[in-house]
Amino acid sequence: MREAHIAVEVTDPTTGIVGRLVIDRLVDDVATGGIRAAPSVPLSLLRGLARDMTLKCALLRMRCGGAKAGVEVPAGVEVRPALERFLKAVGPYARDHCLLGSDLGTSANDVNAVIRALGHWPGRKALAEKLLHTTIEEFLAVLAAELDGASVGVMRNGWGVEGAVRAVLERRLQQDLAGTTVAVQGFGKVGGGSALALARGGARIMAIADVRGTVSTRASEGLPVLELWRAAVDGVISRDRLPPHVHADDTGVVLADVDVLVLAAIEDAIPTDLVDHVRARAIV
Repeated sequence: MREAHIAVEVTDPTTGIVGRLVIDRLVDDVATGGIRAAPSVPLSLLRGLARDMTLKCALLRMRCGGAKAGVEVPAGVEVRPALERFLKAVGPYARDHCLLGSDLGTSANDVNAVIRALGHWPGRKALAEKLLHTTIEEFLAVLAAELDGASVGVMRNGWGVEGAVRAVLERRLQQDLAGTTVAVQGFGKVGGGSALALARGGARIMAIADVRGTVSTRASEGLPVLELWRAAVDGVISRDRLPPHVHADDTGVVLADVDVLVLAAIEDAIPTDLVDHVRARAIV
């Protein structure tokens, strides 16, 4: 397997927090990817994710390679200070060639604020505009625009997943999206956007999992996804405001009895001991 262009690990001497950056490949001297914050973000995982970003960029015909970063922030520890110390440490590697965004456990606001505080914004702006063929201000304004209760930045993730689900339904299950039952693992930008897009396309979202567990319904119309999204905070569904027909479910989203299971959060979401118990007819 081809080695990454750069793989670097740094340890904060004050907190002991470890951070890692992998640049899989530079294309036109640029790579792009997200920064993940979690208690464990091993180098092997980041290598695979950075490689996936290279493939994704190539598929989308973007003139850039893939990268991924991770900061091992213990539960209960504030993310932004750890993120700032990490980006300061890896600045010499990432500042001029790597366009880093948010990922699991981080927000675009935090990433952008830290990059501005470190004085890296001019370089980030130049890299972004090289890829986007527009100003970064115009691009961010488009992402922030609201579309029927959710931002374009959220919905663009969902539209891609919706397209993949439609393809599976057409080619494998020979059925329309309308009326299809779906369970979604994740309720952040990708999971939330996916649930919203699929629901708007006529699918019935029967279960959604976030970091606190699963909420589900047996109602024929499915979950009120937009209502749940508006009440959610940082991708976590409010259990205090669940409609009467929606309940917390200990079964787990991967075992939901649905047509399609959408995995839109963490990798390796289905434990090996549960593989034979998955009831979904298709997994996206």
